[in-house]
Amino acid sequence: MKILVENSTWVNIGDGFYQYSLFHLFKTLFPHHDIQMLDGPIARAFKLTGRLTKNALNLMRFQQGDLYVFSGPILGKNFVSAYGPTIENLVNSGSQYLILSAHAPSDPAIVDANKRFLRSYPPVAFSSRDRETYKLYADIAQTAYDGICGAFFASKVLSVPEVNLGCKYITLSTYNEFDPYLSVPCLPLWDGNIETATIHIAERPSPYWRIARHFEWLMGKPQQFLGDFLIIRPHHDLSYYWSHLNFVRPHSFLSYNPLSYLSLYQSTSLTISNRVHACVATLSFGKPIFFWGQTERAGVFERVGLVPHGNQIVRLPRGILDDEYSQFCHWLTSVVNSVWNAGPRVAAPVA
Repeated sequence: MKILVENSTWVNIGDGFYQYSLFHLFKTLFPHHDIQMLDGPIARAFKLTGRLTKNALNLMRFQQGDLYVFSGPILGKNFVSAYGPTIENLVNSGSQYLILSAHAPSDPAIVDANKRFLRSYPPVAFSSRDRETYKLYADIAQTAYDGICGAFFASKVLSVPEVNLGCKYITLSTYNEFDPYLSVPCLPLWDGNIETATIHIAERPSPYWRIARHFEWLMGKPQQFLGDFLIIRPHHDLSYYWSHLNFVRPHSFLSYNPLSYLSLYQSTSLTISNRVHACVATLSFGKPIFFWGQTERAGVFERVGLVPHGNQIVRLPRGILDDEYSQFCHWLTSVVNSVWNAGPRVAAPVA
């Protein structure tokens, strides 16, 4: 059976964490099937809207398989326009599809529109990455699973190279605002154990951030250390091509290779971020996080028993990742085997 796994729709590099993980998970679990990468909707990957959309070659419409795998926070307001034509065509041609590691906004109008389409062209299986999404969409598939984000499986299925910077470091990744200033109260009395630290975040909000960031190089010398820990700054958004934005702060990191980011999170002492996937990747490798974001997407943490809000450093409870991985693999194996055992579906008749 030919299984096409979506791996291209990276609004930022963090999307590559779960899409690469899911692709390699399929390669691991189903070595006797033909597992290939699927190009996702070009409009989602490059935020394409309006009249120029017609000029884009949507390669996914020309990739043929027996089972398609879509993933991520795709169930937003553009789901039907971005994925609908491909899903309609593949279902009518006798193929089937899964939606995995899904997140959806709770807006009732968006949910209603998406579910109307999905009831007409239902996936054979659906898994969420947060409980609220599961509650909203569990009834649209033949089988549904209250799952976790696929990026949590990075440490299980990906071969991530080791990195040694020659010093202790923390990773600081910031989304849509200036880097906060980090401090540890009573620093002279701190024992140097990063998990005993009380991290103080001095945020620098600006209603004009998108303009003001172009002048950040005028704002004084950026922070380079938290105590004895070097501050490494992974940038997840690769859509900016201005060096004065990407490299204005010391030890900034960008790459088109998701595994390079995972190398940094694998060896960090702590990740401080308002980005969900910077923290999920860090947790996957057994390292602690300090998350200060306010977003519906933070449900990925609550699903694994964490509520990382406030002045708190947290890490995954012992054993939870092993359990979640084992249970998800068991469910996914039963889903794929049922599709395989049922044999090819008959294509819908042409009207």
